[in-house]
Amino acid sequence: MDCRILRSLTLKSDGHLCCDDSTGYGLHLGEVSTKPGWNIKKVFEGPVWAHVRRSFQEGRVPWPGTCEECELLSPGAAPLDTLATSVVVRVEPTLSCELRCPCCGRMQEVRRRQGDWHLAPALFESLLKSCTGLGIEVDAVVYLGLGEPLEHPAFSSLCELASKFVPSAQQELTTNGNQTYRESVGSGRLDRIIVSCDGVRQSSYAKYRIRGEVRRALQFMRDVRQYAEHRPFLEWKYILFEFNDSDEEIIEAQTTAEEIGVDSIMFIVTNSRFHSKRFLANRLFSFPLASPIASLSPAAAMQKVLRPGKVTFGLSGTPGGPPCRLFVDDCVLLTCGVVQLQGWALGADGSYVDRIEVHLGETAVGSARTMHRRKDVPRAIPEAAGPYCGFILQFPFPAASQPGHAIALAWRYGSDAPRGGEIAFGLRLKIRVGGSAQYFDGVASFPPFDATVFAAEQHLPAADSGNGTSDLVLISIANQKVGDGSQFALSDSIVR
Repeated sequence: MDCRILRSLTLKSDGHLCCDDSTGYGLHLGEVSTKPGWNIKKVFEGPVWAHVRRSFQEGRVPWPGTCEECELLSPGAAPLDTLATSVVVRVEPTLSCELRCPCCGRMQEVRRRQGDWHLAPALFESLLKSCTGLGIEVDAVVYLGLGEPLEHPAFSSLCELASKFVPSAQQELTTNGNQTYRESVGSGRLDRIIVSCDGVRQSSYAKYRIRGEVRRALQFMRDVRQYAEHRPFLEWKYILFEFNDSDEEIIEAQTTAEEIGVDSIMFIVTNSRFHSKRFLANRLFSFPLASPIASLSPAAAMQKVLRPGKVTFGLSGTPGGPPCRLFVDDCVLLTCGVVQLQGWALGADGSYVDRIEVHLGETAVGSARTMHRRKDVPRAIPEAAGPYCGFILQFPFPAASQPGHAIALAWRYGSDAPRGGEIAFGLRLKIRVGGSAQYFDGVASFPPFDATVFAAEQHLPAADSGNGTSDLVLISIANQKVGDGSQFALSDSIVR
């Protein structure tokens, strides 16, 4: 059992530290102070964080009744605690926001918040100085929260503090983009900007982004490209609702994204209120991806780790392009039925690669770009072009070549009752560099577990072995070739 509370700090605008999921946003984990003698180590060594660590080490949640509803809890993952050495600092610059999005928990927080709505820069500075003074590396500073970060009256000063005290940290902003870029960001350094803009037409956009204007969000992205001094990575996040999921608007959004010059447009499949009824987990194969910068991903609540796995790769004998380097750090099965691989890739000369595709058999089932920051890679490979060589690759578990086909999994049945066996399948990664490609063949595997338990966790009827002598369980699935965020839904389990 794992949660990112073990490797991140979330600072509210009133100075309190909390869980960064809306479920636990009201939990008080400590506070940041400017008083002499305060430091973050005292908070980590206090009773609250001791309780958090002990709970995860013992395989239980720290706050029963609350944690189970958290979107960030991964019941099948091992706890990863890095608080003593490195953290991600998540900052709520302000609780203020002009918009009234119906699924946002901001109004609940407004009613219970007693402190300041705007973060005092001195508190932010105190936290950053404490981390650096104690040798805790700040990997990233992420500006988000229940308010709109750019409504902080001195947002750029927060960016300047981060640049001063943790200059190697990536600074990331998530915004609704209904502000003027030059007035709100100014010369503040941002490495990554995510603009939440759910549509290209005011009639559909405003049904969720109440009081918002789509023209302002689109102009904000244009201004980022025109005025940002450091050319940040710019991502357009488009949540799919029942009122903005027509093929016409989705394709228009991709065309607009290319015209603006964004680096990525990410369509999010959600399970929240007003979610799209067209693009559910078992219907994503028909999603109209029309641009190479477009991708599809399940929402955070659908990406909890169900099972850890492993993957091994070797260079394929298939003739390909220039030599490439590939390393996969992590392989997990998510609760939404997706296998997720995280790693990095570079050309043999250290250059960035264009794209990574995953194939199961002859079918391409997912792809990703190397756009995630990996500070460790340039440290180990001096000739690397830079740190943005990381990838997160998602694909169905596993996929068939056509919808409805069956895939054999290594579940073996004993004479009396089902017994779990290792689940393994072959896959091929195709790394594109320019007009050529290099291939890596591998095997992904997951440790033994009871097939009936897996079926229950995936909301399936338990597989019936009949006379108990069947060798393999076959699961009928729908293949969905949907790009970066491939996803699928298991249907009925059958035995042959």
